[in-house]
Amino acid sequence: MSVRHIRSDVKEVFRTTERRIQKAQKRFKDQLRRNESSCLEEREEDEDVDCESCSFSSQPYGKQRLFAIKHFPRTYLFMKSVLVPTLLLMFLSVFFGYFVAKAESEGMWGIGIVERTIDKSPRGEMAANNEAIAGLYREFIAENKEAEISKRQVLDFQSSCLSQYAQSYDFISTNLTQITIFMNQCMEEPLNIMFPKSELLPFVTEKGLFEPPTFTNSGGGYLTFDWTDCPDASDINVPGYELVGVWIKHALYTFQTWSMSFNMNVNQTLSSSSHYTNEEAVEKALSEASGNKGCGPRYAGGTMFWLTILTTVAYGNPPIVTYVSRVLVYTAGFLSVWLFVGITSNSATVFSDIIEDFYQSRRIKISKMRESFICIFLFVSLWVMIILTGFLVHKGIADEGGSELAKDILPFREYTWLGYMTITTIGIGDYFFPFFASTPKTLAIFMLTSLFGYVVFVLLIIRVTSLKLMLYPPDERYSSKYILKLSRSQRRAAFSAPASPGVFELSVNETRNHETQSQNVINVINESNSPVSTQSTGADSDQENKDIDESFQENKKSPK
Repeated sequence: MSVRHIRSDVKEVFRTTERRIQKAQKRFKDQLRRNESSCLEEREEDEDVDCESCSFSSQPYGKQRLFAIKHFPRTYLFMKSVLVPTLLLMFLSVFFGYFVAKAESEGMWGIGIVERTIDKSPRGEMAANNEAIAGLYREFIAENKEAEISKRQVLDFQSSCLSQYAQSYDFISTNLTQITIFMNQCMEEPLNIMFPKSELLPFVTEKGLFEPPTFTNSGGGYLTFDWTDCPDASDINVPGYELVGVWIKHALYTFQTWSMSFNMNVNQTLSSSSHYTNEEAVEKALSEASGNKGCGPRYAGGTMFWLTILTTVAYGNPPIVTYVSRVLVYTAGFLSVWLFVGITSNSATVFSDIIEDFYQSRRIKISKMRESFICIFLFVSLWVMIILTGFLVHKGIADEGGSELAKDILPFREYTWLGYMTITTIGIGDYFFPFFASTPKTLAIFMLTSLFGYVVFVLLIIRVTSLKLMLYPPDERYSSKYILKLSRSQRRAAFSAPASPGVFELSVNETRNHETQSQNVINVINESNSPVSTQSTGADSDQENKDIDESFQENKKSPK
């Protein structure tokens, strides 16, 4: 035997020894795992059993947890990997939504550029509502002045008509009927002029101050209660709003409180100083009046907003006007999105494993046909979650917005579209969930259904992918792992002429031949070390040496 053969023999012995060590380590780990299982069983029967020999005995495995793992593994995994992470996402939405709602409602550290771009006060929603009512009151005063001037013009025009009649007709010879007909014809145009409004409430009602937002708009453009929660109005009744919802009650309360604050400021200004005129006192009261007494942040709206952030839906309403909210979205929002993607992917994977284990426990082979049925079932389940989510949103705005019937707000096809936009995280923005309709009850149900819908959506993608792999097994010629292992020259040779075997197939065959040859050498060495081989004849020993030499020669001639 040559020196080259001896070196190869030594290398192969080292490789064989390494493989034997790895097998011994594997047997040791299997034995340790069996010891752990027996340790857990003994610990369930007797709590005083010392499990220091177990690798994870120091972990706080309670008796109830061990019982759940042993008897209800699928339920335990569902609770641990699906339900608990979903509750964690809900907690994050509540926690960060609290700070967003507080900042947006009170307007701390407002962004001044927002006022010029989207016509929203950078001081927050409460200040924006006060400014909206004050602006309508200024319009009311201006319109009253114009109407008063028009009234005077009408009276003056009446005198002009009498003068015209006196000049055109014989006033003494005509009767009263002719005078009435002439005056009606002469006064027809000026009588169409609008007279002053008697009260402020009908004026602001006509302007749309109490018009609630819907799925497609953010209201009449005056009051918003996405971040602010106010008490209900007590003694105000607006015609046409007998069946009022929460939003309209908040709007009525804000208007009532603002009117009381305005009148009080006017009286205090006029009584405290004689330097103010009536117009100056009114203008000062308009800038100081507030309808926010008793109001506070709407934390349910903030929770809904943060849920749209971490799920990347982002309907587009309402705008953020404070630096605090933007900093939170920059930092915690990014981490929340990251966490949402990781939790959803892991939950879907565990859920997929639970489904496979359910079939295996009943000895049902998951064939291509059953896998397709699973995909169809998940697809139908996804649409059930979509419709349910849209219906909950629909019902929430119907209850909170003051509509007697849900169909008066949005038809079935539209809230199904809204649910689809939500669960698929598209969020076009043509329909959205008004934050004022976020109550703790409806919000909790909506969060559970939507988050579980995301898990079902990802699970559907996983099952469809597995079905594709079953129908069309992948070609290892185009596997990413094998392609990346090749050098540049090997990739050129392998894929320049796909019809020829190429270097790629040779490298794969080389690996397989090398594994087969190594296993043959191991078997030969094991047979040579066995007691039977010591009693073999000289011819048998020569045959074994010949086999070893042939295997090394094949290994040497194999392409590199």
